[in-house]
Amino acid sequence: MQNENVATIYVSQYGEKGCIKSVEAALLIVAQMRKSGDMQPVTIRITDEIYHVTKPIIIRNNVRSVTIEPKTKTLISGGIRINGFVKDTFHGAECLSVDLSSYGDLKFTDFYVNGKAALMPKYPEEGTLDAQAVENPIAELPERSKWFIVKEKDFDVIKDFSNLEDSIISFNHLWVDEHTPIQSVDREKRKITFGYRSRFSISMDDSRYALNYIIENVPEMFGKPNEWYYDRPSKKLYYIPESTEIKAEDIVGFIPVTDKIFCVNGTDNEKVQDITVRNFDIAYTKGDYRSVADKDGKISCDEVYASDPQAVCNAHGGIEIENAYSCSVENCNLYCFGVHCIVVKDGSRNIRITGNTIQNIGAGAIVVSGGAIGSEPNTHTYGNTISQNRIFHCGRRYFSACGILLKHTYDNTVSHNEIGYLYYTGISCGWVWGYADSICHHILIEKNHIHHLGLGKLSDMGGVYLLGKQPGTVVRGNLIHDIKSKTYGGWAIYTDEGSRYILIENNVCYHTSEAPYHQHYGTMNTVRNNIFAFGGEYAIMYTKREHHAGIIAENNILVSKGKPIVNTAFSPEEDGGDLNEVILNCNLIFDTESETPTVLQTEKREYTLSETQESFGMGTDSMIANPEFVDMANNDFRLKETSPAYMIGFQDIDVSDVGCAKEAERSMPKKVEEGSI
Repeated sequence: MQNENVATIYVSQYGEKGCIKSVEAALLIVAQMRKSGDMQPVTIRITDEIYHVTKPIIIRNNVRSVTIEPKTKTLISGGIRINGFVKDTFHGAECLSVDLSSYGDLKFTDFYVNGKAALMPKYPEEGTLDAQAVENPIAELPERSKWFIVKEKDFDVIKDFSNLEDSIISFNHLWVDEHTPIQSVDREKRKITFGYRSRFSISMDDSRYALNYIIENVPEMFGKPNEWYYDRPSKKLYYIPESTEIKAEDIVGFIPVTDKIFCVNGTDNEKVQDITVRNFDIAYTKGDYRSVADKDGKISCDEVYASDPQAVCNAHGGIEIENAYSCSVENCNLYCFGVHCIVVKDGSRNIRITGNTIQNIGAGAIVVSGGAIGSEPNTHTYGNTISQNRIFHCGRRYFSACGILLKHTYDNTVSHNEIGYLYYTGISCGWVWGYADSICHHILIEKNHIHHLGLGKLSDMGGVYLLGKQPGTVVRGNLIHDIKSKTYGGWAIYTDEGSRYILIENNVCYHTSEAPYHQHYGTMNTVRNNIFAFGGEYAIMYTKREHHAGIIAENNILVSKGKPIVNTAFSPEEDGGDLNEVILNCNLIFDTESETPTVLQTEKREYTLSETQESFGMGTDSMIANPEFVDMANNDFRLKETSPAYMIGFQDIDVSDVGCAKEAERSMPKKVEEGSI
C-alpha cells in the first residue's frame, strides 16, 4: 500500500491481521506521509477491546489532521488489570486478596475497582483529630508548618499502628486540602513531622485554619466496604467489595502505571494541528502529585508542599494539550484519572472539549491555561470551547479541584455542561488577584447546570468563581444550587478579589450556605435579572469597603427566608455615611417570613427598604412583593403570569435547556398562567 493512498490505519496490540501494533507506530507512518507531502486526513482506528498504555502516547508537530477512534468500543487503559482474587482475612476482616509478586516491585497509591477509586483505610473512621500544638500556629497564610504534636489520648492509639511511617496525613482548611507522607515520628514527644510542609498556616485559635486531620493507609483500620490495602512485605493486595453480593470473579481491578495517556505536544513556533480523539473509554492514571510551585506554576520554592495554593492549579492531566491548534476530545467516557483529566496548556487555541462524560476523577475535570499578561503571544491560549460535558464526582483525592478551571486565557466558551458532586468550585475563571492587569477577558459561561458542590468539606467556594479584571466576561443563564461549605463561603456566584467589568445575568441560584451572590471586592460588575433565593445568610453579600461602585444590581428577584437580603461586612455609617460599593435599584424583594424584611444589614445595624433608601439612597424603584413562582417549595422558579416581577422589568429565565443535552429533559415554559399547574 502506498502512503498516498492511506486514509485509515488500523491498530491492534494483539496482532490482528492487517493492523499496526501500536498508536505510536501509526503516528510514525503519518509523520512519514507528512514529510513526503501527503496531507490527506488520516484516521487511526483501534480494534482492541482494551488498549493498554504504560507510557504517554505523544503526538508531536510532525503529524496533523489525524483522528484517533475505536473501531467499535475500546477502553484505553493506563493501568494493569488485576485478576485472581481469592477469599482471605486481614486484621480480622473478611476480604479478598491477590498475590502481586509476579508483577515485580509495584509502588502505587491508587487502586480502581469497577470504575471508581477504592479507599485507603483511615483513622479515625469518622470525623477528624485535632492537634495539641503545631509549628507556627498563626492564622496568617504564609506561616507554614512542618510538624505537630499529637494529643496524648490520640497517640495512645496511633503509636501502635504498624506502618505509621508509611501513612499519609490529610487535612482540610480554608479552600485547600493538604496531603503529606509522614517523614518521622518522635514517640517520646508525640511529634509527627510532615514529609511536605503545609502550604498554608495551621492555627490553634481560628477554626478556618485548624489542623483537623486524618491518617490514611492504616492497616489496623482495614475493615469497611470498598477499602484496600497493599502489604508490601508480602506483596498481597487486600480488598473488601462494596457489597457482599460482589464475588471475586466480579472484581474489575486496575492499578495505574502511567501519569498520562495522551500528550499533544507542539512547540512555540510549530503547533500540532487538527488532532481529534473521540468515542473512547479512557481510564486509570496515577494519582501521585507533589506541589513544588507557586500559584502561577513557577517552580520557585526549595520545598515540596502538601497542596497547591488553590484548585490543585499546577497539577498535570491524564490528557495534556500544549502548543496545539484546532484539536479536540469528543464524546469520550473519561473516568478514574488520578489527578486532572484534561489539561490545556500554553499556546493552545481553538481546542474543543465536547460531549464527554467525566467522572470519578482524582482532581479536576478540565483545566485551561496559557501565558499570563505580558507573555509572548505564541504562549497565549484562547478561542476554546468546553460544551455538552457531564462532570461528576471530581476531587475524589484532591478535594480543592474545580470542575472546570480557566486561568490565564481568553475568548473561551463554557456552555451547556452539567457539573455536580464536587468538593469545591464548579467553574473557576481568572487568575490575577486584586487590581493588576490580567490577560483574561471575553469568557462566556452560559447555560451550565451546577449543583451539589462543597458537600461540607472545604470553604470559600462558588458554583462560578471569578477573579480579577475580565472585560467582556459574561455569566448568564446558569442554574446553580445546593452549595455547602465547611466553615464559611459556599456561594453560587462569587466575584472575588479585584473582579471587574463582568456581566452576571439571567441566572437562577438557590440553596447556598451563605449568599447566592457574593462579591469580595471589585469594580463595576453588573448583576441583573437574576433569581437569588434561599441563601443560608443573605441573598447578596459584599465584603470589603472600597468607596467606589462595586456592583450594579438591578431587576433581580431576591428571596429570603427570615434572613437579611443584602449584607455588607463593614459599617458605612461610621465611614462617610455612603454605600458606593452596592448600587441596588429596581429589584423585587421577598421574605417568606416577614412583610417588612431586613433589606440591608451592615456590621452596625439592620435597615428596612425605606430606611435603606433614606440612609443610603439605595433600593430606588425596588418593591417588596411575593414574586408568585409556580412552585417555590419545590424550586420551580418560573413566574406566573400575574407576577409583580414584570412590573420592575424582570424578564423570564428559561432553564429548560440548561446543562448538557444528555441530562433529562426539563419542560420549562417561559411563563405559566395562574392555575394552569
